[in-house]
Amino acid sequence: MEWRQMSLGEVADKMLILKIKTEKFTKGSYKHDMATKQHEFIGENFKEFCRNEISLEGHHVLKVLLEKLYLVNKRLWDSEDKVCASTDIQEVANTAKWSRKLNIERADIKQQIDCIIGETFLEMKEYADTKDLL
Repeated sequence: MEWRQMSLGEVADKMLILKIKTEKFTKGSYKHDMATKQHEFIGENFKEFCRNEISLEGHHVLKVLLEKLYLVNKRLWDSEDKVCASTDIQEVANTAKWSRKLNIERADIKQQIDCIIGETFLEMKEYADTKDLL
C-alpha cells in the first residue's frame, strides 16, 4: 500500500497531531502506544520522502513550517480542552472563534508545505464568512 495517499501538508499535519497525542496520552496506555506506532510509521516515511524529493532550501523552509504547524495544532488541542472544560457560554463562543482562526492558519501552513514540492493533490477548504474572525 502506498504510504502517502494525501497531500504532503496533510501528511505533515497528521504526523504532528500524532506527536501531540504521544505527548498527551498516558504513557503505556493503548492510545499512547497506537499513536506512537502511527507517528513512527508516518515520520519515517515522511523523512525518507523529504530526503529524496525536497531541495536543500526546501528543507529549511519545511522545518520552519513544521514548527509553526506543530504550535498551531498544540493551540487547537488546548482550545478543545478549554471548550470541553468550560461551562461559560461566552467563553466557549470566544474559544470557538479562536479555534476557527487557528484552523485557517493551519490550512494555510499545510498549503505552503504542499507548495514546497509542487503538490498537485491539494486539500481544499471553504469556511463560512470569516471576515469577523481575521
